[in-house]
Amino acid sequence: MLRLLILMAAVTAAAPAHAADADPEYNRAWRQKKCSLYEGFQQEAAARFGGAGLGTAFLEAQEAFIRSGCTKRVKVCPASPQELDFANIVSLQMIYAGATGSFLPFECRKE
Repeated sequence: MLRLLILMAAVTAAAPAHAADADPEYNRAWRQKKCSLYEGFQQEAAARFGGAGLGTAFLEAQEAFIRSGCTKRVKVCPASPQELDFANIVSLQMIYAGATGSFLPFECRKE
């Protein structure tokens, strides 16, 4: 697990800043692309796991994130080992596709 977190941090830190970040149209298009990618990766992972060990709250929170256009800060906290594996797979796919970790809804905090 620690290796995965270190890998994710290294990949995120090495990602180059895009010169078009100041362009609102680019930002809108990239936000939509990331959401589309997330939805696809989430569906692939759900099919891979077949629902085993994935709680209703975990899946519904992700659906709420997608329905918001991936803009609402929905907190999706993996509670089982399968949910953590699911979150890790989707996170790595998203980071590999160019998204930053801050885009992802996976977060566990005690409030």
